[in-house]
Amino acid sequence: MKDTAAIRATNLELEDWLAGVDKSGLPGNFKAWIYQHGILPQIIWPLLIYEVPISTIEGFERRVSRFLRKWLGLLRSLSSIALYGQNNKLKLPISSLNEEFKVGHAREVLQYRESQDSKVSQAGIEAVYDVLPSPSNLFSWGLVESPACNLCLKRGTLDHILSCCLKALGEVRSQWRHDQVLKAIANTISCGIGHCKRLRPVKNTIAFVRAGEKPPLAARATSYGLLATA
Repeated sequence: MKDTAAIRATNLELEDWLAGVDKSGLPGNFKAWIYQHGILPQIIWPLLIYEVPISTIEGFERRVSRFLRKWLGLLRSLSSIALYGQNNKLKLPISSLNEEFKVGHAREVLQYRESQDSKVSQAGIEAVYDVLPSPSNLFSWGLVESPACNLCLKRGTLDHILSCCLKALGEVRSQWRHDQVLKAIANTISCGIGHCKRLRPVKNTIAFVRAGEKPPLAARATSYGLLATA
């Protein structure tokens, strides 16, 4: 799905969810609780996957704020700082959609940057900032003569290569890519299980001590579990 189509679908979902909760007949504080623990986690996921402008996020938050003020019986002129502020004397247990969006993107960058796998770290950061060598970027850098995708001849942006090329989707190429990732994970787990089976397990025995003798020093136990090598 293209970013514009995904944003449009997310917008409709948010509108339906807010309207459904508003018409539910529940008390206002219950409606606010449903938003915080039900709608917000659901709506933030597609916003982190697709390329969504911050102006769109701010528009979503203004719509959410109108419903929250209505449900909680607050003045329409109440500012967003009073509604979502975390340092207020009267702090409401409600998270800002805009702040959650920014925190989610920051967490994504940190996960890639702090990865112990150098390839994952480098590729992840380059994907976040769209500096991978896609046909579109190669054309912008003057390294190729055309920005077209090699399969469908549309503009080969990073989003197009990963999830929007109709020919690649029709040939199920994305499934092959996912299968290769799962294959690597399965091989690693299989090797770990085989390694643990070859190790000699520790036998728990009772050491009897004769009268007048001192017990021997306890040997340090060695863990042979699968997680010992993690």
